Amino acid sequence: MDTDAPSGSGRSDKQRRRSEARARRAALDPGSRAEWSAEVAEQVGALLPASGPVMTYVAIRDELDLGALNARLVRERRLVLPRVEGRRLAPVPWDGGEALVESRFGVPEPAGAEIDPSVLVAVVVPALAIDPAGHRIGYGAGFYDRFLPTLPTDCLVVGVCFAAQRIDDAGPEPHDVALAVVVTERPDHGRHPPAAGHR
Repeated sequence: MDTDAPSGSGRSDKQRRRSEARARRAALDPGSRAEWSAEVAEQVGALLPASGPVMTYVAIRDELDLGALNARLVRERRLVLPRVEGRRLAPVPWDGGEALVESRFGVPEPAGAEIDPSVLVAVVVPALAIDPAGHRIGYGAGFYDRFLPTLPTDCLVVGVCFAAQRIDDAGPEPHDVALAVVVTERPDHGRHPPAAGHR
């Protein structure tokens, strides 16, 4: 268990929210998930800076799939993917050629040399749930909460999830990093203007 995770009743509440969010996502029609994933990928692509490395992720199971966006970034030689190194995320460029290696979490990861987070111009963050304040619920290991503060202040950070994963309150902890921009398949659901304490 990650040491950044809440304890006692706070942990129980977070786990309940996490389980409920997983169930809502799993209940979505596969065809709709694919359609909405493509819509989100297009929306996020329109937000990205014109040049510079962008870190996204490779979807597993029923996650929102950014495959179309990743393919575009590979063509532009801008794609960076996360790799777990101990308790941290390492940003690693990937050109689409070398096979990805499955991590202990079952996530495909690149095997190349990592780059410094300071060169990233944008990071796309997956979530199990996100509330109106931009607080996200992830899988509970705290990797992104530790990674996001290492980014330059002008790096665009975009949280993505399906509209069904939006919740009223994510139960944020002091270490949680709120997201300034959130994109779902519903344009009216999505963008938080940057505010103090947001990334």
